[in-house]
Amino acid sequence: MLEDVKQFTDFLCKWKITPNQFYLCWLLYWDHKDYIGGKHRNPNDPLTFACVYKYTKTVKSWTVKEVEGLVEKGLIKNTSGKKMKIESMEVTDKFIDAVLVNRDREDEFWDFYPSWIDNFEHPSKPQINLKTAPEDVIKKKYRKLVRTKKKHEEVMEILKWAKRNDKIRVSIKNFVEGKMWKQYKELMEKQGGGDEGQFGNKTAF
Repeated sequence: MLEDVKQFTDFLCKWKITPNQFYLCWLLYWDHKDYIGGKHRNPNDPLTFACVYKYTKTVKSWTVKEVEGLVEKGLIKNTSGKKMKIESMEVTDKFIDAVLVNRDREDEFWDFYPSWIDNFEHPSKPQINLKTAPEDVIKKKYRKLVRTKKKHEEVMEILKWAKRNDKIRVSIKNFVEGKMWKQYKELMEKQGGGDEGQFGNKTAF
């Protein structure tokens, strides 16, 4: 979910919702998602509401007031147009945009990451391609690992620093799979205190 207590509390206070209401939004979003393809499941698929049903059965359900409050704030919507049921609820773009890595943020990350860099081991040789992996595969992995809007903003801040200071030496695939924004963050916080070799002179592939 959201990465720290302050971030979570700020979100609840901004939207004036309870942790239980937020959790409904979160479950609706992820229960509807196919973790492999990133596409919405068929509402008739029993897996679509698996976590929602498990939570309501073992912990508690949501009151009509809680659900109506989320609808009024535009965070979820009733897709059936009839009596409110959890099965007919979906999160809205407003919730996704406020919390999660959406398609625009995936595109922002992909587009900003350098496609080519000079050959840092053999400057006289051709440039190195940093985007050899399929774009859709990288975006799905990025969405899965980064997840939240807040984390995406942090990654982009780190990436902009690394690009501006010519620190990027790995492929976009290695950057995402290795969560290398953590290493670049350490380097950024040292204000360039380490040299490029502290990444182990890894190849770009």
